[in-house]
Amino acid sequence: MKKIIALAFFIALTQFQLNAQGSASTKIFHGIGSYFSLYSLPTENSFSEEISYDYGFYYKFRYNLVDLGDNLSISTETNPSLGLDWVSGDGFFGIESPTYLSLNFGAGSTYDSDANLGLGLSAGYNLHFLPITGDRELYGALSAQVSIRYWSKVSLVEYFLRIEQFTKENSDGSSSGVFSIGVCKFLGY
Repeated sequence: MKKIIALAFFIALTQFQLNAQGSASTKIFHGIGSYFSLYSLPTENSFSEEISYDYGFYYKFRYNLVDLGDNLSISTETNPSLGLDWVSGDGFFGIESPTYLSLNFGAGSTYDSDANLGLGLSAGYNLHFLPITGDRELYGALSAQVSIRYWSKVSLVEYFLRIEQFTKENSDGSSSGVFSIGVCKFLGY
């Protein structure tokens, strides 16, 4: 029953925000997207030579902390995701929860933006819980992301490139990381 109530609340919130375009005073942005990641997980024995991969879907929630003009804002965002990770020999499926502080320029920076092209620079922290099946572990990673936004025929689209470094080092002192690319469609913009 709790899952049904949570799903209904999520759908109601999303539907409410789909009509947010008419209100220039709103600072909340929503989107849905997909991504692809290649990563090497930290190991206790030595550097993990094996590259794992992840394909997943995410929900984007962004709140503009400060609008510095029609085409410039500072925001915080989170992008919870569910991925079809493959961790060799350990299992698959994963959950991520990146949280960022972002500087946004041009398209998509505010609802009043008149630009056709935009840029987002983000820095933050990402929690990786994977694999869901098998030996589960929580990994933290410092994360940096560059996003390019543009207007497609009917909506604002964002492509991103994300690079992460796990905070847990390998036993030999080396570090492991993640490289991700993805696309997001903004809702109600």
